[in-house]
Amino acid sequence: MLPRLPGIFALSKVKYMAVPETIAIIGASGKVGRAIAAGLAGGAYRLLLVDKNEEELMKSLEVITPLHADADMAVCAEDACWEADIVMLAVPFEERQEVARFIRPVTTGKVVVSLADPLNGSGEGLVAGRDTGVEAELKKLLPYAKVVKVFNAGTSGYSGNPAVDGRRIACFIAGEDEEALKTVERIVRTAGFEPVRAGSPEAAQS
Repeated sequence: MLPRLPGIFALSKVKYMAVPETIAIIGASGKVGRAIAAGLAGGAYRLLLVDKNEEELMKSLEVITPLHADADMAVCAEDACWEADIVMLAVPFEERQEVARFIRPVTTGKVVVSLADPLNGSGEGLVAGRDTGVEAELKKLLPYAKVVKVFNAGTSGYSGNPAVDGRRIACFIAGEDEEALKTVERIVRTAGFEPVRAGSPEAAQS
């Protein structure tokens, strides 16, 4: 019998620590983006707060860091999306197409969460009337990403405590990729909402 060499079976005893998924929140200096970041602060995610307004972004980071130590900031959306596992678009409605074109090269195979509620230019409310063409265009602009639409998160008025009488508020999601939908369901639950599948993006849009 060959002698047992020390260390041969050592690998079986090594415990690997799970690396947390990184969520890039684009538009994190806006009211909605900041609320989403705060809602996810209790989860096991690394948060990457992204916005072109560096001064306001620093304010968001100051709010989130006491709640979630594993949070960083980035001004360049493309760099942030390259680093992230999941991308959340919390930008104003009229800017979504421009952002999508910019991040397209670095979102292949990644989950991209689109807040389907149309945010206005300040990112603090909804525009009057929804241009559903923007949502359809988003899918064309990000053909290799796993796009999931999320309705009601962050703009419901309950983003700080999304529950009524102890019951979680429903947050509708729509997408075509099963694994991406499961990923977003976990995120929605972490934020305190109850995810409800609304079918395909086309059905949810009607």
